[in-house]
Amino acid sequence: VVITQDSGTDTLSSVAMDANGELLIGGTSGPAVATLTAGDNITITNSDGGISIAASSGGGITEIDSFTITSNVTGNGDLTSNWQRSTASGFAKLGTGMAETGGIFTFPSTGFYEVEAIVFFESRSASFPQIQIQVTTDNSSYSTALTIFGGERANQGGTGVTHSGTTFVDVTDTTQVKVKFTSANLNSTNYIDQSNTFFNFKKLGDT
Repeated sequence: VVITQDSGTDTLSSVAMDANGELLIGGTSGPAVATLTAGDNITITNSDGGISIAASSGGGITEIDSFTITSNVTGNGDLTSNWQRSTASGFAKLGTGMAETGGIFTFPSTGFYEVEAIVFFESRSASFPQIQIQVTTDNSSYSTALTIFGGERANQGGTGVTHSGTTFVDVTDTTQVKVKFTSANLNSTNYIDQSNTFFNFKKLGDT
């Protein structure tokens, strides 16, 4: 290796390069042997006489799922039954998908998730029907992250309207962090219509 000095006399020296992927890299204190370092969503694969650099799958969306209800919701409280994965035309879950048991949704892996409720309210009374997205971080106590209100209808003419809301959940432990959906101010004339009501989940990135 010929070492060129900023000043003075160039010198001839030798350096051992005896591992896969090693490069001779210049520096202010002279050249040194080193290997490339992987970064976020970048992998480095060293071989005998070669280096491969590739983008890993972590840079994109890896989980998308969607659930619907199979009957109208007329009662108040947790939505514990009548759930199914969406059968909407063109839909297919991406990744492992959410697990639902008794209305409790478990995330497939840790990370930051977007949780969205798109709700078709049928309102025929003078009260605001609503649905809440509730989150637990200890697999026990739930708190309301978001409340979605339907429209108020003072007369008996009735009105159907779709409202949506989104919250973001940092899932640090899949056994402790979960979500559920809770309804309020519902009855036989003030209800959530099963048609065009969706509950969507999307993993945005690692936690």
